[in-house]
Amino acid sequence: MIAAEDGAAALAARADQARDRRDWLEAAEAYRGVLRVQPRNAGLWVQLGHALKESGGLQAAGDAYRRALSIDRFSADTHLQLGHLLKMQDDRAGAIAAYAQALRLDPQLESALGELVHLGARNRIPAAAIDREAMWRRLDAVAEALADANDALRAWIGTSAYPMAAYDRFRADVAIRPPPPAFGDDTPLPPITLMIDCGGATATAVRATLTGLLDQSDLSWAARLVDAAGVADHPVASMTLTDPRIGFDDPADHAPRSGLTIAIDAGTILHPHALAWVRYAALRSGAGAVTCDHDHVRRHWARGQRHADPVLYGVDDPSLRAAVPPRLVAVRGDLAGMPSSGGTRSGADLRAAMLHAARVAQAPVAHVPRILASMLDEGGERVAAPDAASIASGSSDARRSRIAIIVPTRDHAAMLAEAIDSLIATAAIPDRILFVIVDNRSREAATQALLAARALQSDHVVVTMDEPFNWSRANMLGIADPRVADCDLLVFANNDVVMLTQGWDVELDRLLPDPPCGIVGARLLYPDMTVQHAGIVLGTGEGLPLHAGRHAAFDDPGPGARYVTQHDAAAVTGAFLAMRREVLAEIGGFDCARLPIAYNDIDVCLRARAAGYRVRYCPQIELLHHESKTRGRTRTADEAAWDDAELADIHATWGDALTIDPSINPQWALGGAAFDGLREPGMSEILAFIDRSAVPDPWRVTKLRP
Repeated sequence: MIAAEDGAAALAARADQARDRRDWLEAAEAYRGVLRVQPRNAGLWVQLGHALKESGGLQAAGDAYRRALSIDRFSADTHLQLGHLLKMQDDRAGAIAAYAQALRLDPQLESALGELVHLGARNRIPAAAIDREAMWRRLDAVAEALADANDALRAWIGTSAYPMAAYDRFRADVAIRPPPPAFGDDTPLPPITLMIDCGGATATAVRATLTGLLDQSDLSWAARLVDAAGVADHPVASMTLTDPRIGFDDPADHAPRSGLTIAIDAGTILHPHALAWVRYAALRSGAGAVTCDHDHVRRHWARGQRHADPVLYGVDDPSLRAAVPPRLVAVRGDLAGMPSSGGTRSGADLRAAMLHAARVAQAPVAHVPRILASMLDEGGERVAAPDAASIASGSSDARRSRIAIIVPTRDHAAMLAEAIDSLIATAAIPDRILFVIVDNRSREAATQALLAARALQSDHVVVTMDEPFNWSRANMLGIADPRVADCDLLVFANNDVVMLTQGWDVELDRLLPDPPCGIVGARLLYPDMTVQHAGIVLGTGEGLPLHAGRHAAFDDPGPGARYVTQHDAAAVTGAFLAMRREVLAEIGGFDCARLPIAYNDIDVCLRARAAGYRVRYCPQIELLHHESKTRGRTRTADEAAWDDAELADIHATWGDALTIDPSINPQWALGGAAFDGLREPGMSEILAFIDRSAVPDPWRVTKLRP
């Protein structure tokens, strides 16, 4: 027995030496030898798992890690290692479960916390780790001052955000700070008049709103109860007698007012610093209108209140504001558009009219990225995904343009045929479409036969690209074909997509002739019907561009309904990207020299925005995308270096425009997936967002390199 143990010790030493010199095959063989003598040694099973994983035996490595857990299921590190393996095997759900278990066993395990963040699974972070995050938040003032100079610290701040499941704790732990001091003692403060829509409201709702006003840090306000006949004889009406600032609306007094007019509903509870922030933002920006973020609250007389369902807006976007309307809108008095008496216009209608008046007057709409309003006893807004009937409606009068679809390809004949045939089958007017297939050195006989057959069709063109792959150049070669000159609209599409939307071409007819709309992108789904792309967001994650909605459920509307609502986006993916031919010519086309593989779609979107056009995400056009869920993940040092080089080039061209997304509220977390947690931004971030939101065109960017 002693001899066997001595032999096992020698074999273990040999295994460790092989591991240290990264001879994984020998290490695995030696660890197996030791385990024949010590089969209940969990640590050795973990070491065997490492060796097998590094030598490519992923399935066997998983078996080794699980054997270790059968011996010691309380080892946080073993769960962590199993999570790493499952992540390599593209088992996202399994990896998340393993990392969450590791963090439950050891709330101090930084690597497990970071992995959950980067997998977009903050909601799986255990409560003990959330408590620790709350402690980290108290260090934010120090961290913020250093973050710009230290990327590692910036990533650390990102992991310290609160998951959405802990939103109520976020509101309890992180106080909303007041705005900076006024601009000077001699600065005239605009009077504030609140119009409170009481139509259909309970007396309790009216009381909640009025008592919230009594708690305001800014005391200079007046409130008028609109359509308040239902509470005129209730005791709550006595508040109009006890506070001279509160009164009933006088229909005869709807002349334009000086200062600011704020429209809210009864049941809206304003944060104590709400009016101070609104007044500050109006003075700072000179905007015609001001909006803010909101959430929902349930109250208990003894247990206090519980906050839920936050709605965090980006810069003003009429589509998203219509899908989930803001609960507080302030405008200059001359833009208020007071409602008539008798409740003929609801508070929501009034707020929409106020925003519309500001837009018509070309007065900027500033946004305060603070949760200043809470809706009493209401659930969060729910927006259903668009149905097929709504997709094709409203477009019958649009001009019917010729469309050229450029599809770069290499082999995979069946996939290419499915992509093209799906676009034909779902088009409302298929005979106005020209397919330009750019063949990049296809070698398979099936592909050659398909291309030869398609080239004989009058609505197909095959362009030969017998040169190294360059996605940007492939598209430019495609549009250089003389027949494309007759096409008004261009669509750049991957060969691995399948169109799901009937009448997608009519939707493009409706959107692209609108001069401000320069580019349209679609909603892409994985074959398992989870979301792959709902627009590209910038500045979240680790500063890299990310697909919004990635891995979200098909019926998840997303924050502020952005996954299912048309809206302006920072960029959209080149897997399906449509634009007018003259817009592409104006912005100079794709960058064939500097961006042959990656970031070329983002670059062309930024070019369009620099020229004053908008990039539009359109979920009414929906496609399957057969892209692997891990496609694009760098696998070698050379691939990583290449990707970094293209990223450096696009950053040298665009600078901050590559990391600042007008649609992203600064309260969203840094690090990890987009919209996967909340953080408290620094005061400089809050003020910078107000300033950016209030410029005449907050989407326009500046190009650094000619």
